[in-house]
Amino acid sequence: MIVSVLVNVGCGNVWHSAWYNYDIPSADPADKRLNVWLGLPLESDSVDACYSSHVLEHLSYKEASKLLTECRRVLRRGGEIRVVVPDLEVIAREYLRALEDVTSGRTSRSADYHWMKLELIDQLSREESGGEMARFLTKEEVSNIDFVRSRIGTELDELLAERKNPRSSTRRLAGKSIGQILEFIRNKGVEVAAGVIGGARARKSVRVGRFRDSGEVHRWMYDRYSLPKLLKDVGYSDPRVCAATESRIDGFGRYQLDVVNGRVRKPDSLFVEAVKP
Repeated sequence: MIVSVLVNVGCGNVWHSAWYNYDIPSADPADKRLNVWLGLPLESDSVDACYSSHVLEHLSYKEASKLLTECRRVLRRGGEIRVVVPDLEVIAREYLRALEDVTSGRTSRSADYHWMKLELIDQLSREESGGEMARFLTKEEVSNIDFVRSRIGTELDELLAERKNPRSSTRRLAGKSIGQILEFIRNKGVEVAAGVIGGARARKSVRVGRFRDSGEVHRWMYDRYSLPKLLKDVGYSDPRVCAATESRIDGFGRYQLDVVNGRVRKPDSLFVEAVKP
């Protein structure tokens, strides 16, 4: 029996044991810690399929091109790549619909309008983890819970759980490796030193700069034109926009990476597949 070689780049907490799961930091002992900029630790032309969900938007356009090129290197000829990102077009259209509604007097849509504005802006501009989106869900009574769930899917349940049981700094450090804890302590030391030398503004600048370089913020956005174009530009062929439930990767649905128990994990997404020629 031929065993497929499958690679999940930037797996976060969504992975399957049949895949090589890479992330930094790794979310599970089954994952492999990876610094993408050093390349994938795999031989050229050795992989049947690559999958990456909600990773590209956290990279600059140049960095995204480099990552996709590295995935192309390791793929066999005819191998598939599946890329999932927030869908800029859908976000923009939904924002404009909500804007038209509230300016036409439909005040019941005001919470939806506010949420869509956050989807457009917050992850590009935030200066602390979770930003205004988390604040909207954790500090206020959410009147449009069904609408938000239709936008971000299972991620909402995680954020609501955090609202009910917020984690202290100690709990957030629990389970971290010694290296990660030392890095946290080192970063705090740099922040304090900046404050001693340059005052409160310098300390804030270090904190915000470190956060914005942490990988949480969005650095680029894609739509059904720009993502297929990027894939073609780096050497893939036949890029196709597909639904969460569709894939040319053999048996993809059984891994439950995009659809879990019949529910789309991230409904706000654009799903695109392409082939290494």
